[in-house]
Amino acid sequence: MVLKTPEPSPTWYHNGHEITQDNADGFFFDAYGKTLTFNVTHDKGGNYECRFPGHRDIDRHFVVTVESMPYWPVTGPPPNTNTSEGETVNFDCTASGKPLPQVTFYKNGIEMTTKKEGENWVIDGSRLTIYNVRKGLQGGGDNAVYQCKAENKHGYLWANFYLNLLAFKPQLLEEPGEVEAVLGNPYTLECKFFASPLATVSWKNPSLLGKSYTQNVDQLGVGRLIIDKVEEDNEGQYECTGENKYGTSTGVVSLLVRKPTVLASLPFTRQTHQAGQPLRLPCKAEHDPKLPITYRWYVSDKPITPEDDDRYEITEDNTLIVNLPTQFDSAEYKCVASTKLDSSERKILIDVQDVPLPVHSAYIESCDPDNNDAKITFSHIEPSTTAVPVNEFWVYYQIDPDVDQTNWKLHPIPVDARQNEAVVENERRVKGSLTIALQPYGRYIFKIVARNAVGDSTPTIVKNNCETNAKPPFRNPSNVRVEGVTPNNLMVYWDPMQRETWNGGKFGYTIRYRPKDGGNWETTEVDDPFASEKSIQLDKEDPWQPYEVQVRARNEKGDSNVTPESITGRTGEGIPGVIVSGFKVDTIGSTSAQFSWEPVDPNAVNGEFKGYKITYWSDDEDDLNGSFDNDGNRFKREHRHHYKRDIPSSRKSVILSKTATMGEITDLKPSTMNYAYIAVFNGQNEGQQSETISFRTKDGLPTAVSQLHAFPVNSKSPTEKGVVLLAWDEPRTSNGAITHYSVVKCVSSDDDPVTTENQEKYCKEPTIYPSDVKSARLTGLEHESPYRFHVHAHTSAGQGPPNSAEIRTLPSAMKYTLEPESPDLLKESIGDDHFNVTLIPGAYDDEIKRPVGNDFYIRYRQAGEDKWSEKRPEPDQLTTSVTGLQPGTKYEVQVVSVQTDDNGNAHETTSRTHHITTTGQTPMKNYYLALLLLALILLLLLCFCIICFCTRRRGQKYLVAEKERQQGREPILPKDRGFEDYAKRDDEEKKSLTGHSRGDSETDSMAEYGDGDPGRFTEDGSFIGQYGAQSKGLINDKP
Repeated sequence: MVLKTPEPSPTWYHNGHEITQDNADGFFFDAYGKTLTFNVTHDKGGNYECRFPGHRDIDRHFVVTVESMPYWPVTGPPPNTNTSEGETVNFDCTASGKPLPQVTFYKNGIEMTTKKEGENWVIDGSRLTIYNVRKGLQGGGDNAVYQCKAENKHGYLWANFYLNLLAFKPQLLEEPGEVEAVLGNPYTLECKFFASPLATVSWKNPSLLGKSYTQNVDQLGVGRLIIDKVEEDNEGQYECTGENKYGTSTGVVSLLVRKPTVLASLPFTRQTHQAGQPLRLPCKAEHDPKLPITYRWYVSDKPITPEDDDRYEITEDNTLIVNLPTQFDSAEYKCVASTKLDSSERKILIDVQDVPLPVHSAYIESCDPDNNDAKITFSHIEPSTTAVPVNEFWVYYQIDPDVDQTNWKLHPIPVDARQNEAVVENERRVKGSLTIALQPYGRYIFKIVARNAVGDSTPTIVKNNCETNAKPPFRNPSNVRVEGVTPNNLMVYWDPMQRETWNGGKFGYTIRYRPKDGGNWETTEVDDPFASEKSIQLDKEDPWQPYEVQVRARNEKGDSNVTPESITGRTGEGIPGVIVSGFKVDTIGSTSAQFSWEPVDPNAVNGEFKGYKITYWSDDEDDLNGSFDNDGNRFKREHRHHYKRDIPSSRKSVILSKTATMGEITDLKPSTMNYAYIAVFNGQNEGQQSETISFRTKDGLPTAVSQLHAFPVNSKSPTEKGVVLLAWDEPRTSNGAITHYSVVKCVSSDDDPVTTENQEKYCKEPTIYPSDVKSARLTGLEHESPYRFHVHAHTSAGQGPPNSAEIRTLPSAMKYTLEPESPDLLKESIGDDHFNVTLIPGAYDDEIKRPVGNDFYIRYRQAGEDKWSEKRPEPDQLTTSVTGLQPGTKYEVQVVSVQTDDNGNAHETTSRTHHITTTGQTPMKNYYLALLLLALILLLLLCFCIICFCTRRRGQKYLVAEKERQQGREPILPKDRGFEDYAKRDDEEKKSLTGHSRGDSETDSMAEYGDGDPGRFTEDGSFIGQYGAQSKGLINDKP
């Protein structure tokens, strides 16, 4: 298989600009881009370059010089001329060409070399001037047909033109009409007269008085008025009059003055720009609003067309954007704003700071495999006008491409470009070389980059490579470490040696080891050069014993010539063989405990003695929240509480130093049963734990009571005065057994509220309530007064923090004849046959002045029933439990507030109806489920009976054999015989493990036909089971 590399394809440039395949300048490519073809025109002259990317040494440069035969300029050959006698006539026969053409004049076909008598003409190069023309006959005058001939070595041009002498008065050839001029610019008004002799032209306009202007008439009869600088008052009508000796003629020109087009000045004329960043050049002009304006952008005087080059973009505000500019975009940019009358332009020189061009060519000039060095020579070319020239060149190398792959190493010494440069024909050329020291056993490849202040060029691969000879390693691995994992193991670690240090093939490592106290060296080999570790299994378990280890490099030339350093390491640590004794708890607090123990022998730890570890845990007891949780949360919380007790809490541990004989843990929970044990540990293992001890922490201070509520209610008798109902629940965390609750009553004030500083002044002595009481009815308060109540929970450790509630008592005067305010209901928990609810008195409205009520009760009924049942809470309680309910049943519940006056008259108000559904299933639902289960069982029995019936029917035999015998047909074989080869065997031990091959359901209607073998034929006559066992002993013959 022959591998071919593609031929290099060049890029062509004309005067520094790339010639693309889709150019519109008439360039064509042949021979895969290596030949450039074009029609020669004058603009095709100049410098041509073909550049081969990656093959700079074969780039080519051409200079094309264009010559041509004579050709007329834009003005063309001399025109025919009509004039009158006495005038001077000029004929200009200037022609272009290379070399410059020579011009010869002829009159009526005869070369004009010498003057005849009466002729008054002069030839000055390519110009013929005839003075004081006169009319004559048969060539005797100046009126004639003239010729001129322009000639060079490539050919000639010939032109005919006549001179005609006329005589008549001026005639205005065309009406001048309306013209426009730009303010501040010079302007020329014209009137063209046809006259012979030529007319003199005069101009009239009031604005010409005292202004600078000139006027003239050319040989074609065009009279011109030249205004040096147009001003606003020059606007108006101008009268032009042509006059000769035969008469006069008049015309009128109307001049309109327009504002000039002015481009805003650029802040600078030269700008430095970073390559790769979009370049934005704004262009905005002020112009006469009556004149349409167009904008054109040019780069190096060539128009920019974004449609043909996607690098350029022109926005709606005429800003030029150059996307991803490179150093090739360094040029002069010009914006031209033009109207039909004038134009304005601005230029800016852009220097794009870019990374350098790639190095032109580079190759290995010499390679010495024994002395281990290589010399690299390179050359670089860049324009002398480059914005950021190359400063230096850097060489990168790979020792072994198969190993290094994409990793290149940098040679630390660069080549200075300025010491090796030369400027030739606007090009900066740098040619340099450097010698690089190499390592043994290398297959070196190189690349080189050019570097300037911006960055590095694309790398150029250096041609050829360099291979060096192998030698023994010069060094050994570094950072050797030895650790033990198990008592019979040594793990040896080191930093793998880099490829440049191998010095030869078959590179690897030799590891030697022996006990620290002496003995023979053991050796093991590592063949993988990239390995960084080796596990050594020892013959015996010897925990934490020191070993001496050496790691040495080797290759095909032998071991390294450097003696390796001996490193000491130890085998792995074993399980500590000692149990801590005397572990006990000395001091117990509410959140801490102090322990002590007897020290252990460090030599029995089988490793590096690190210290002691105390492991401890506790039986968490999750306290319940108060009774005012919404929507049955207490029921959910109780369930969660029982679930958590089945899961042991996570164990914690504390580490103590190896010299410690006592320690303390401080993150325990109050009033909690705790467990702890202690063990020693070394660097790898933890020893056997001591005996587990248990202890209970002391009670701590409880948290604040939860769900504290205060409700002002009406009094039941005048002596009670103001009344407030307080209700609370247990603390979320009791930190021990609650011994009692205390309630502190504080008289508050709007002007002087109760604070920590003044509570002794406003607060009374606390009232004590047993631990099972969680509500209080406070009487004897002042009417319509603000109060603050503090409720504390107490344990044996003391009083917990307060929970506070502020309330204003009801006024004494209110409309007691009105029904009380509507109360509300708060669901606590719901069960199968009960629900717990809390009654909430209504809020007092000071405008309506309804009473709140002095008594409350619950009434309830099943949904759809008419009769209500009542349940009254315990005295002074707001929470009650309704029992004896049906599971899964919806109930309507209302709270009734009662206001009873001194005469015993009661007024009641019911709350809105609440709907509460008990948990569980209704009895009727259980009844329906039982019926459904019974129906399912009956259906299964029916299916089983159908299956049994079908199976029995399928197993019955057809009496085909009997009918055959009645017709006189005998069976082919006797009943007691089968085919000899398949007859029943005598040894019953060879029967199927199931006792028979098929059950009744596997025979068919042909079972008794012929020899009675049910395995031979099926009902459709096929030979299913033809070679099966005989029916005797296999088929159950019971009908």
